[in-house]
Amino acid sequence: MINSFFLVGPMGVGKTTIGRLLAEKLQCAFLDSDIWIEQNMNQSIPSIFSTLGEEIFRDIESEAIDGLTIQPKIVLSTGGGAILRDVNRQRLKERGVVVFLDLSPEQIFQRIKGDQTRPLLQTENPLATMQTIYDIRKPLYLNSAHYHLSVENRTPEEISDLLVNLYNGTMNIFPNWCKPLKK
Repeated sequence: MINSFFLVGPMGVGKTTIGRLLAEKLQCAFLDSDIWIEQNMNQSIPSIFSTLGEEIFRDIESEAIDGLTIQPKIVLSTGGGAILRDVNRQRLKERGVVVFLDLSPEQIFQRIKGDQTRPLLQTENPLATMQTIYDIRKPLYLNSAHYHLSVENRTPEEISDLLVNLYNGTMNIFPNWCKPLKK
């Protein structure tokens, strides 16, 4: 039986939008680790990156993941890099159902180009940076997840409906864009 969903995937894939909709449908709490960090640190993620550095941010993120994942019946949207640490992947996998929301780097870039709140993309060639980040992280997302969903050409409504069916145990046949991962 599914207690909580933890959404992982690259920045800009729709984790927060889908997570909010799913939580509403399941009538449970929605949490976003990046929002939690910003509220508890009283500063934005880009500000934390620039003042404290990525390593300190990842420490804070690990504390957030640990605290948030022990709460019952939640939908949690994680930051794109939450899976970089073994401890985070382990906690996510052990404490809920992890769903990897996947989209090509080119499509993600189209969604987020010009967004100045993405510190890792403040480079000369953000699309190439996005591709590199994706290539490094995709195996970690797959290793963390119980399900791999391609969100390409899917609406948040469609994706959240599928996850509600998973939650209710009414999934008999998986569409080709949703793959259960053997664990």
